[in-house]
Amino acid sequence: MNPRPESHWTEDDFIQSFYGLKAEDEHVRSCTDCASRVQKMAAVHAEVVRPPEVPPELLAEQRRRIHQRMELISRGWHPLRWAGALAAMAALVFVLLLHRSNPPGPLNDPFFTEVSAMDQNPAPRAIQPIEALVGDDNPE
Repeated sequence: MNPRPESHWTEDDFIQSFYGLKAEDEHVRSCTDCASRVQKMAAVHAEVVRPPEVPPELLAEQRRRIHQRMELISRGWHPLRWAGALAAMAALVFVLLLHRSNPPGPLNDPFFTEVSAMDQNPAPRAIQPIEALVGDDNPE
């Protein structure tokens, strides 16, 4: 009986091997197709994770522009910086100066008398409407 020939690796096998979850077996070492796929995956990964090449002149120019902007911000005083707060404060002062409160009404108004009587009644508030319905309308 012939030994069963080893089958090629699946995509899952290659991915597990790439992340170190599966060790390369004898098949990958002997099969040129599978070995080339493993090498191709490694080459693509190395290309993807390679940092981009940035010329030092570009970085130096960026640093100079950042420092220039920082100096402009610290040196300059913008006149409109406080305009919103000053406008809100002026509006508040204007409203407070022109605010006229309503003059107090007469203290012997029937509404105030009724409210004062309800407040001084010792019965609970829930009973007060019932007492008003049952109570005497004819004072004697």
